[in-house]
Amino acid sequence: MAADNATPIKEGPHYDRLGRLTSYAEVRKEEDLSGNNTLGPIITTTRRSEIGYTPLNQLIRYKDVTTSSVDRVVTTRTMSNIKYNQLNQIIGYKEATIEADDLVNPTLLNIAATVERSVMIYNLLNQLSSYTDVINTSASASLETRRYVSNIVYDIRGRMT
Repeated sequence: MAADNATPIKEGPHYDRLGRLTSYAEVRKEEDLSGNNTLGPIITTTRRSEIGYTPLNQLIRYKDVTTSSVDRVVTTRTMSNIKYNQLNQIIGYKEATIEADDLVNPTLLNIAATVERSVMIYNLLNQLSSYTDVINTSASASLETRRYVSNIVYDIRGRMT
């Protein structure tokens, strides 16, 4: 199944009285166009909601709920506590993800993870050059992972190398 055979379809978007985006849904349909009919169509739906802003219209939170026609897994990803410096660069946030086979009564899969990113530093071209992540997961509750990323380098086109 080739990636270019995917068709994104958007539902919404919805805006608040100030013209700021508050929610939307994106439906992605992937099909096997080889004629073998071995896969698909696979339909993945992501609904973004609970989008919040600062008085300066900076994004501070949102929630994504993703489902797929392939399995019963529902992934809920909540971004919150998004913080900015005086140059409007994001300097930290919290990401919480829950993967469950059923949101009401999970039986096979129910994993929660959080990533708290901080100490985000940018180079003179406003490209992220370093950050720190603190990662916790319910799969190993007694384990906390700390990831320190530094010296991120970009090529002439602005891509990380």
